[in-house]
Parts: sequence; C-alpha cells; structure tokens
Amino acid sequence: MKEVYKKHNYRVSFFTLTVILGLLAIGLITNINKAYSSTYKKYKIITVDKGDTIWQIAKENNYNNQDIRKVVYIITRLNKMENAKIHPGDTIKVPIE
Repeated sequence: MKEVYKKHNYRVSFFTLTVILGLLAIGLITNINKAYSSTYKKYKIITVDKGDTIWQIAKENNYNNQDIRKVVYIITRLNKMENAKIHPGDTIKVPIE
C-alpha cells in the first residue's frame, strides 16, 4: 500500500510542476508583463529644465491615467536609467501612448 502512495505523490508532484512550467511558458510567450515593457513605439523627447523631477514629468504626461509610480518606472526603463536622477539639459523619452 505504501508503494501506491509514493507513486501517487510523484504523479501529483509531476503534474503540478508541469502545470506551473506551462503557465510560465504561456506568460513568456504572450508577454503578460507588457505594461512594464520598454518597447514603446510612440514617445516624445523632453528637455529637462531646472527643478524638473521624473515624478513631475510622469504626472504631466500620464495620458492613460496610470499609477504615477508605474509611469516613473516606464520612463526610467525607456531611457535605460539606473535611477531616477535627472539634471537640467538632459533629454529623456516619455511615452505618449
């Protein structure tokens, strides 16, 4: 009887692992994380003025009424920035879609 129980456990574990791997594969194929993608086709270029912050720029250019933190993240990813520091005279891409 113990043999049967072990086989059942292996089958359940294998099935669970297969389902999880399948869902991960589907997620990668369909690109579920599209909201944080840095491949925006439409963007505008902004020149940073004295006193500007990424937060302020994100708030002014939040066309889809998204969470501002998300827009800040998208801007930093789109511009391949290591952090959110900007300086007067910098030019940054801001998504418009």
